Amino acid sequence: MNREITALITDDEAYMRTFMKLLLMGLGIKKVYLMQNGMDAVEAYREYEPDLVLLDINMNVMNGLDAFMVAPSINGVMSQRLVGRICESCKEAYMPSDEVLLKYFDPGTFRNVTLYRGRGCGSCHMTGFSGRVAIHEVLEISEDVRSMISNSEPIYKLQQAAKEIGCMSLRQDALKKAILGLTTIEEVERTTVPEYAI
Repeated sequence: MNREITALITDDEAYMRTFMKLLLMGLGIKKVYLMQNGMDAVEAYREYEPDLVLLDINMNVMNGLDAFMVAPSINGVMSQRLVGRICESCKEAYMPSDEVLLKYFDPGTFRNVTLYRGRGCGSCHMTGFSGRVAIHEVLEISEDVRSMISNSEPIYKLQQAAKEIGCMSLRQDALKKAILGLTTIEEVERTTVPEYAI
């Protein structure tokens, strides 16, 4: 007999808790526990021992949930954004300006980059986009990173550690998807912040 998967969602925004619950239930996870703050989440984790924990670590009210309490439980962290997908019916290739190349790409790595955009057509209602595509940043937590989280190290140190272990930033993933013709450089700029170039 298969064991039922359980999940714990902690977010201070009611609409996000509801959205995430509906998303997980749509994926077949029927037991979803919802908590509004950090201390309730710790108690729920101890009581229910869920298989999946989704925690908004940027909540305004963590209610005493300190980094050293969270760090031992984290196996990985994922960030995701949605960007506009270029319409396949009107997609066109173009060579970006030198200014764009210098802003987004390492000149030693990328010299002749082809980017894409949608001209706008009837299929996309003249927007140049049709649907969305996800960009991701996934960090598997190493013992060094776990220690940094426990010690509340500044974010720039965590970003540097992530880079050293090969974590691809949101911007890097978005730039790769722009090169593949899935999205535009304007969407990269709109949805990501400069971190480190690819």
